[in-house]
Amino acid sequence: MTTETTIPDQAEIVVVGGGVIGVSVAFHLVLAGKTDVLLLEKSQLTHGCTWHAAGLVGQLRSKLGLTRMMQYSVELFDQLEAETGLSTGWNPVGSLRIASSRDRWIEIQQLALSARSFDVELHLIDANETIDLFPLVRPDNIYGAAYLPTDGYVDPNGVTQSMAKGFRERGGKIFENTAVTGFERVGRRITAVHTREKKIQCETVVNCAGLWARQIGKLAGLNIPAGIVEHQYLITEKSKHITDGLPTLRDPDHIFYLKVAAGAFEFGGWESDSVAVPSLDFPREFTRTLYESNFERFDQTFSNAVRRIPLVESLGVQSLINGPIPVSPDGEPVMGCAPGFDNLFVACGFTAGIAASGGAGKAMAEWILEGRASEDLWSFDIRRFGEIHAQSPYLENRALLSYGSYYKIHWPFEEPLAGQKQRCSPLYQELKQQGAVFGAKFGWERPNWFADKETEAVDLPTFELPNCFEHVALESQAIRNRVALIDQTSFSKFEITGKDSLSVLNDLSTCNVDRPIGSVIYAQMCNLHGGIECDVVLLRLEDQKFWLFSGSAFGVHDRDWIERNTPVDLDFTITDITDHYAVINICGPRSRKVLEGTVDCDVSESLFPYMTFQQSTIDDAEVLLARLEYSGELGWEISIPTANALQIYRTLFEAGREFGITNAGFRALDSLRLENRYLYWSGEITPYVNPYEVGLNFRISKTKKHFIGKDALEIIGSQEQQRNLYCFHSEEYVPIYGSEPILLEGEVVAYTLSGGFGHSTGRTICYAFLDKAHQIDGNFCLQTIDRVIPLNKQLKPLYNRRRKQ
Repeated sequence: MTTETTIPDQAEIVVVGGGVIGVSVAFHLVLAGKTDVLLLEKSQLTHGCTWHAAGLVGQLRSKLGLTRMMQYSVELFDQLEAETGLSTGWNPVGSLRIASSRDRWIEIQQLALSARSFDVELHLIDANETIDLFPLVRPDNIYGAAYLPTDGYVDPNGVTQSMAKGFRERGGKIFENTAVTGFERVGRRITAVHTREKKIQCETVVNCAGLWARQIGKLAGLNIPAGIVEHQYLITEKSKHITDGLPTLRDPDHIFYLKVAAGAFEFGGWESDSVAVPSLDFPREFTRTLYESNFERFDQTFSNAVRRIPLVESLGVQSLINGPIPVSPDGEPVMGCAPGFDNLFVACGFTAGIAASGGAGKAMAEWILEGRASEDLWSFDIRRFGEIHAQSPYLENRALLSYGSYYKIHWPFEEPLAGQKQRCSPLYQELKQQGAVFGAKFGWERPNWFADKETEAVDLPTFELPNCFEHVALESQAIRNRVALIDQTSFSKFEITGKDSLSVLNDLSTCNVDRPIGSVIYAQMCNLHGGIECDVVLLRLEDQKFWLFSGSAFGVHDRDWIERNTPVDLDFTITDITDHYAVINICGPRSRKVLEGTVDCDVSESLFPYMTFQQSTIDDAEVLLARLEYSGELGWEISIPTANALQIYRTLFEAGREFGITNAGFRALDSLRLENRYLYWSGEITPYVNPYEVGLNFRISKTKKHFIGKDALEIIGSQEQQRNLYCFHSEEYVPIYGSEPILLEGEVVAYTLSGGFGHSTGRTICYAFLDKAHQIDGNFCLQTIDRVIPLNKQLKPLYNRRRKQ
């Protein structure tokens, strides 16, 4: 055991947790040149969940940044053993993903399109070719399979110990049997780490505590949404019929995965009746420990494996592993710099941590040393979650649902978080009675579309034309031609006050925020690279008082960016007021007519121009009307005290009957914004996209002396852009799922970032970046599962009606 005197009094970076993720983070920090790195492990390396992981490694994910992260893991595994001299057990045997149903085969073919977009080697093969690669499978109901030859499996303990050796050889220090007991914090910074042995002064802390990450976070005052679920896999006895070198196998329709190791099978599944473990109470002494095997719960996985591989039934059981694994509310890892902190980083919640370990370590080292990862990892960013996601029992229920859904078909338009009723607008019951079909965003139940009396109010799973299609078309036409109401209560809302409010917002925003009181200001906030960190709307209520509106799921991120870049000695306060106000969007050419009979102010064009707001009353309740829109039509977003929202909704709807008013949902709004080229943060714009590339440079002030990102944007603006965002469209209906390849003369030159059907224009629309070399006339096509669709391209919006109605 490490003695007290051997632990240093200070270290530049302290990594907490000695599983494969923590060791990888530490290893990549020293690879990047940092030598004063200390890793603390409360027991022994790999103890927790690394030691009992199955070790399968798959690379292809739904987003490019995530795929690149997994690909780097494979690159690391390919060379790590030669570098350190310790075996990693890396076996690049390839992987098979079998489709045992027609719908799964469609999903796999869609996956193959992403592979082509991301330049990942993937082969679609038939049943005979599948049997050639894995002769032990039963050929029944094999509709096809995906074969990725560079996937494989690794020894979790071996790869961890190998990276640990490389870490030590480069000057890093590891102290086992050293539990963290607390932290010292000053403002937004952790200044010291406490162990039972001593206090360690530090500059940066990285929480990689795995199963205990939530407990370590709590010690620092951070609530981390990382749950724990029991996971089982079985190891058979050896058999002469099992030969090494077979690819790993996944049969998601039968809900099991399998690998061959040392002449035996190891296979497990993602059963829907697993058990959640309270993560805040998870025992610290539960180290190299397992739960009692539950053969009854594993029976379904075993039976499914037998159906696909009959040999399984005749094999004896060596052991049934039942161990805890981390699962976040959406099943993806939790990474990045913690909101509210400048030097506390998090890397936990890895359900597939072995496959991600190399790439996660590299990404976290970049995040710590350079301020961001080299790839866009928003899907893993801790700021995609809020306090609501870390509350029990919601966290345990969501972790179980994500775990049980791991191998389910991911249908277009599917929103598995819906129906939880964690956060509901005051209009929820009223809209439900009127046929609303709800989705979920950041815990909010949001109306996606409205069913009529003859239609079941539910999204039916399909890869074909969705059952909402005609209803969304009617809602879109109502907004274009008449008037509609959209419940936008879920949008994040903040109030900003303090005598330095204006100067702070001006320093953060690329545009000039110093506009007259009553102005609505569309603003981007950029990072030092010129990438768009925040895409927000500001309302100036007083000289030093503003409201800020952001997307439902972006509030934590945006608030954190603002606070992180605001000097602590300034008089500046940002307060979340999301739950205090409902928001009703009234939009369409007849919206003014409806308001004229309901609000206590003049809404004429001359007295209520575009991008202004006024405070008024409806039914004697104070409201704030902001003249802006996301549909391309005349419209106002009305902020209403929550208690008055339902009555005001009813008043507006009644006043609008003579003008053909209707309800509309977010799918209609998305269709309209695609036609208008209105951009969406995390879709077409991200921290890795600058305003010039997407046509938002008109929001960059030419007269402001300073704002964050100004130097980078001046350089970018003085040069010819190397890529630009294009709108591609076709008269043929094509479902767009994302990451489909766009071809020029048969070669992949881009991939879709977003898309859908424009009901006003009658066109399928998708957006993608084109490099300068490919911005030419030519035969552009969209690659789909079974054909290529000719595309037109343009920089301008497909639809651009004047807002003056």
